[in-house]
Parts: sequence; structure tokens; C-alpha cells
Amino acid sequence: MIFYIILILFIIINIQGIYKINKINLDSKILTLQSQNEIDIQEAIKELNPLLIHNLSSRNEKIRNLTLEKIIQMNPGYIIQDNSKNISLDYFLKKDYPQMSLYENRYIISDIGIQSSLDNIIKYFCNTFSCNKKHSLNIFKGNQITKIQKQKNKICLITQIQNNSTYYLFHPKYKNDILNKENNKIKKWGNKIIMEPGIVLSIPPNWYYFCESNTISIMCKSICDDYFSYLYNLVK
Repeated sequence: MIFYIILILFIIINIQGIYKINKINLDSKILTLQSQNEIDIQEAIKELNPLLIHNLSSRNEKIRNLTLEKIIQMNPGYIIQDNSKNISLDYFLKKDYPQMSLYENRYIISDIGIQSSLDNIIKYFCNTFSCNKKHSLNIFKGNQITKIQKQKNKICLITQIQNNSTYYLFHPKYKNDILNKENNKIKKWGNKIIMEPGIVLSIPPNWYYFCESNTISIMCKSICDDYFSYLYNLVK
């Protein structure tokens, strides 16, 4: 009997989690938050609006001072595996290679020692039920445009670290207008956001986005789920 009670409670809790992660604010808009107070951030993300939080990452000295040059200087000869290819970071600074990219690479996070720094940023968005916390790093050189993707996690943060990048965010209601089309033909449905160092962008679940960059740009993507949405995200 106890087993069945626990099973029923488990199912109910997961149904609630699925409902919450698929909930959409039809009137959502881009909000700017100057406060780095955890309570203010927690209240803001409940409204399911994309958030731009200023000066949150710049409070962390390691993130604030991180550049490609410093990464290479601290890790001479460093070679990272990315999409089954070995990439030397030194090549990002060579003129003979005008376009290069390292895309959502998780291994480099621990290799260059910024895991705890990024944990200190995402903790403002997490709670006691949070799990599946992951960080990955993008390094772009030259003209780079990523594929459009859907934000499937409970929390998704973009932290701009070096130079600028441009993100286009699309409300889920435009799904049929933007999918399977070229990026330059769907921008009219998107919200254009210029990311600068110190800014953290919070993208709500079910929103779509892509990134453009035309210089050496470094940004981090941080995600996490909660116990109520983790299993759902694993199987969907």
C-alpha cells in the first residue's frame, strides 16, 4: 500500500512539474534587472519573462577578468576536443584562421577552472529542488551564426564574458513562423539583444534563440532543471 501511495505522489509531482515547465506567459516581454538580489531574481523568473541582469557576472573576479588571451596564457599548448575534432586555442589568435568556433563545450569549463565561478552565478536562479546543473563555453572568431534552438530546461543563462554578441529570442507563439527557415528571414519575429560583458541573459523555457557574432567573443551557457522536470526533459 505504501508503495502505491508513493507512486501516486511521484506521478502527481511530475505532472505538476511538466505543467510548470510548459507554462508560457503570452504577454511576456524583455525585462531589465539592475538588482543582484537573489530574492528579486527569483521573483522575476516566476513571470516567465526573458531577463537581462546587469553586473551579476562582473561581481565574480575570475569571470570579470577572463579573456581568450588569458586562457591561452594560463594553459599553454592547450588542445580541446570539440565535435570529435582537436582544436588548439592558439589558433584563435592567428590571422591565418579568420573564422573558428568552439561551441557549447563542457570540458573546457573544468580545464580552465571556472566551474565554481559559474556555479556562483546560477545559484541566484536555483532553489532546493534544482538539479542537473551544467555549464558550457562558446568561443567564436569571425562571422558566426548558430542554429536556432529551443530552450528546454528549467533555467538557461547566457553569460557574456569577452566582447559582444547578439542574441535573437523568439516567443513560443511564433514557433510555426520560425522553424525550418533561414535565420535572416525570421528576425522580424525576434527580440534582438546585444550582450556585453557583465550581462547575464535568462531565457525562459520553450523560447527559441540563436546567436550571431563577428569578433572574438566568449560566452557561457548555464542550465539546470529541478526534480519535477528533470525526468521529463530526459525523455522528451
